[in-house]
Amino acid sequence: MIRYNYFQALVMSFYSKDLYRDVKENWGGHAILYLLLLLAITWLPITYFMQKGINDHFPGVLDVVFGQMPEVNIKNGIVQTPENRPYFFTDPDNKQIFGIIDTSGKFNTIDKSKAVILVTKNQFITSNNHNEVKTYNISPSLNLHIVPDVYKKTLAEWFRWVWVLIFPLFIIFSFVWRLLQGLFYAIFGKIFAVISGQDIGYLKIFVLTLISITPTIILQTILGIFNISFPFQWFFNFVLAIGYLIFAIRSTYSNKILTPI
Repeated sequence: MIRYNYFQALVMSFYSKDLYRDVKENWGGHAILYLLLLLAITWLPITYFMQKGINDHFPGVLDVVFGQMPEVNIKNGIVQTPENRPYFFTDPDNKQIFGIIDTSGKFNTIDKSKAVILVTKNQFITSNNHNEVKTYNISPSLNLHIVPDVYKKTLAEWFRWVWVLIFPLFIIFSFVWRLLQGLFYAIFGKIFAVISGQDIGYLKIFVLTLISITPTIILQTILGIFNISFPFQWFFNFVLAIGYLIFAIRSTYSNKILTPI
């Protein structure tokens, strides 16, 4: 039975030898559940600020796009607009055209239009930053009626709930990454244990690793929230994580004389 709960470990991982002794002797699979909790807690504020940014800026993007869009009717794969002429989408900041809907045939290639998106009578054409042009034929089976105000309202409502999608995705991908990272870091921990003459198995070191990376993850989260970065930050994070892992391993043998490295 574990002596310290997960929430205590969030704080005690920074300094407590007793915690790491408990982890080595009792935690086992609890380390996996703890890692999930840790990632959920650290991703929560990041997801909040991302959603806040979307809520603050996305309505303006919708106004720019749908405020310049005509009512569009696609019938049997053929695009129709109220007037048979080009409709331009312009960036209000630099007045640059970024999109065109043209059923008149005046613009039939994106090179000619200089836009990044061009919708013709039966094609959807895009261009990226590398000037790679991709052309998609609109399916003859497509029938769609686009009323700008309706779509703007619907998208605005949906994007208020983006966090419901991205939050679990963040946790899942980071969980897999941290497990792989833990397996890698545990190799260094095992090397340290062998050099120090400590009899501790690789799996025990792996469990210790999942707890000892807590300070690094929390620090990365804080720096990310405040958008702080510095040169060789990845190396600093690596050294910090390995340093805490060594501290964790040494903590489990505090009553033994360690062989100097």
